[in-house]
Amino acid sequence: MPTEVRIDSLRLDGGTQPREQLDEQTVEKYSIAMEDAAEFPPIVVYYDGTDNWLADGFHRARAAEEVGWRTISADVRQGTQRDAILHSVGANSRHGLPRSNEDKRRAVMRLLDDREWRELSDRRIAEICDVSHTFVAKLRKKDEKPAPKEEPATEPEQAPEVATPDDSGNVATEEPQQPTTPEPVPQMPPVDVPDHEPIGDNSGVRPSVRTQLAEVEHFLQFIFRAGSEEEQELVRSSIQAVVDVFVSKA
Repeated sequence: MPTEVRIDSLRLDGGTQPREQLDEQTVEKYSIAMEDAAEFPPIVVYYDGTDNWLADGFHRARAAEEVGWRTISADVRQGTQRDAILHSVGANSRHGLPRSNEDKRRAVMRLLDDREWRELSDRRIAEICDVSHTFVAKLRKKDEKPAPKEEPATEPEQAPEVATPDDSGNVATEEPQQPTTPEPVPQMPPVDVPDHEPIGDNSGVRPSVRTQLAEVEHFLQFIFRAGSEEEQELVRSSIQAVVDVFVSKA
């Protein structure tokens, strides 16, 4: 049984309006009729114990507000916001301002965009929205997005080396590196030992001199390898002086 509800208590922000927008000419027409005491069917409201969710009668509620009414006749039903939405998507299919194709599309998409309601069959959604099931099937197919194709994994490409110009503007190119070989250990230069013919019967002089020089050379070889060029030259000169002394005595 209809009852009077306060217009300012109506919830209009719960997604229960499937129309794209209100028609101002229809609101004005209803307002004039209300001032002339014309009778209108009651609006439909779902009450969840706290809020009055308007499900049908948006043009009538707007017209009554503009006329200055504080209350409006309503068919108040027990239900939630979602109950009000299910009612609203099929409202005005047989009374009031006829729905446009966009209004019908919005009503169907309101269900297809819902995680729970989209599981309903096309025929069931068509029944709720009062449209054809082919219309629902077309919108569902258009709304379904194909799964992205998986691309085969590829190794990241290495960025090519970029040659940069030097101060003169020339582009420097890197020459291929040649295999390195260990540096040779510096060897002490040979000592100049003059060859002398044996003097008289003293044929053992030269082997004795060479034997001692070999020992001296072997002893100083380690020092020569670790020294600088100046130190190496100093060692060589010292050895040469020793050689000259031995040779002069021989």
